[in-house]
Amino acid sequence: MEDIKEMYMRVPPVSRYFITLVFALSFATTYKILSPYSIILDFEKVFGSFQIWRLVTTYAFAGPFSMNFIFTMMMLFYSFKGCEEFYKEKYPEYITMLIFNAVMTFIYSFIYGSYMILMTAFVFSVLYVWCKNEPDRQVSLWGIPVQTGNLPWALLLMSILTGGSPFDDLIGIAAGHTYIFLKMTLPNSHGYDLIKTPKFLENFVMKLVMQARAAQGNARVHNMAGERINVGPQHNQGAANGAQFRAFAGRGVRIGGM
Repeated sequence: MEDIKEMYMRVPPVSRYFITLVFALSFATTYKILSPYSIILDFEKVFGSFQIWRLVTTYAFAGPFSMNFIFTMMMLFYSFKGCEEFYKEKYPEYITMLIFNAVMTFIYSFIYGSYMILMTAFVFSVLYVWCKNEPDRQVSLWGIPVQTGNLPWALLLMSILTGGSPFDDLIGIAAGHTYIFLKMTLPNSHGYDLIKTPKFLENFVMKLVMQARAAQGNARVHNMAGERINVGPQHNQGAANGAQFRAFAGRGVRIGGM
């Protein structure tokens, strides 16, 4: 149990909390604690019954436990962890990116006409941003070496070849590319930075970061043998560059007969 706890605590905080939420929602729907229809995006329920949690849970619902859930969680883990480690010294910018991608994912999904479950497209948008920020890392896709710069397109192709719908992936790519264009391409080419973190959000995020670091500090726990082991955040770039990313097709969430 200590090994599991240590491994869990090594995951960067935002990724850890989001993964925990995704797992909790899938657990609750698998064992009938919650109905899937109570967490998907339904504006009539949001505004008519003030069920505002749907604005968040739609981005964190991966469906009930299944092989597809496992594949989705693996992609979620590597994309969020990789992106958060890239932004580890720029947490306000990272949170701004997540909020922007969530909004753009909804807009593009709404235009497409399918917006009740947004998790797959949202995660893919974060994956796209990570791959654009670190395009030269080597990952493994079903044993085939792929550079991260090409990973979103490789996953899209795999989804098509295995009979899956490419639209969630395309929406995620569109949302992620919109962020990259407005935050990186446009400022470099024309000097316009249209995505700036509001001061109140920056102050709020940094306050949370400082509290988290103060609470964790050089957090140490005793293992079974009484040895002291460090479970604070570690950033071994060499190990990170050698990390294996294994993605699978078959993404998408189904609820009942939907």
